Amino acid sequence: MQHPDFEKKVSDEFDATWSTSGKDQSYALAFRCDIAKALLAAEPDDVQDRLEQEAVEQHKKALAAHNLALLAKPSDDPEHQQQYVPIFYLIPSKLTFITELGTCWQQSFSRSLMAFGLIQAIRFG
Repeated sequence: MQHPDFEKKVSDEFDATWSTSGKDQSYALAFRCDIAKALLAAEPDDVQDRLEQEAVEQHKKALAAHNLALLAKPSDDPEHQQQYVPIFYLIPSKLTFITELGTCWQQSFSRSLMAFGLIQAIRFG
């Protein structure tokens, strides 16, 4: 979680210590997380409790939004609805294409079976 109160502290400490750490670039994220953990542990208990409470509230909001999305109900947000309007115009054309494709496949398959039956009849007939 990036917290606006501590993002600059972590970035400053990272910038000051990363170049002397001697670690490969692939460890940069882990190194930054270690710095964040150390800085958080150095904060007073009331600050740690406040940050934990904020994280719990943020998690609950994200979980509620996720559970609502799992229900697959239409959104009440007009902006969200407008985002998907152009997509809905494509659905009938795609369904028509799939239906036509299926019909062509059935006709082709039927012809193949008829041809196979004729060959079998000629061969063993």
